[in-house]
Amino acid sequence: MTVSLGVDYNKLNQEVELNDKRPKELPILQDPDNKIITFYSSLGTVEATNVEFDFAGDDQDDQDLDDEDDFASLNFKEEQKFTFLNIPITLRYELGKKRFKLLFQGGVITSITLKSSSKITLANIHKPEDVIEVKDYHQTKSFGVGGTISVGAKYDIAKRFSVLFLPTYNNFFTNLNNDNATKIKPYNFNFSTGLQYRF
Repeated sequence: MTVSLGVDYNKLNQEVELNDKRPKELPILQDPDNKIITFYSSLGTVEATNVEFDFAGDDQDDQDLDDEDDFASLNFKEEQKFTFLNIPITLRYELGKKRFKLLFQGGVITSITLKSSSKITLANIHKPEDVIEVKDYHQTKSFGVGGTISVGAKYDIAKRFSVLFLPTYNNFFTNLNNDNATKIKPYNFNFSTGLQYRF
């Protein structure tokens, strides 16, 4: 059995873009009288107050906003970017006595959030210069814990050299959302291959 300690660096980017949509088709709630817009993000509910934004369409009779048809169509975009440093600690067991061996590996991953950003952009299609931007509304944890498991194979090509094939599944147990308004539990599957030298 072998104990391993490693370092892994990865990024998670998410983007949602909805163009030329009516307000009711978007994850927003408008309160133009009180200058408030509520965004229903995948990271939770975000409220923008004291908003100077023209919701009216391009017709003269749209200015009073007394009917649903008075509201302009909108462009909506949400962007989220996260950068993680993962530190896995694993146990590996080899099954077999000849050149070809099966590998079983499992352990825990500690994840450190190095960078994180979030942004929502809302624009009136008739007045593209009239834009609302809400930035860095995310509430994410600095640390997370997950698990990793691999089932693969090793082939010894010489006394000290081996070729490794190691499909791996990683899944986080802790929710990265700090207030638990939504669940952010990244997972990924990767296939690693490489050359191993034993000293």
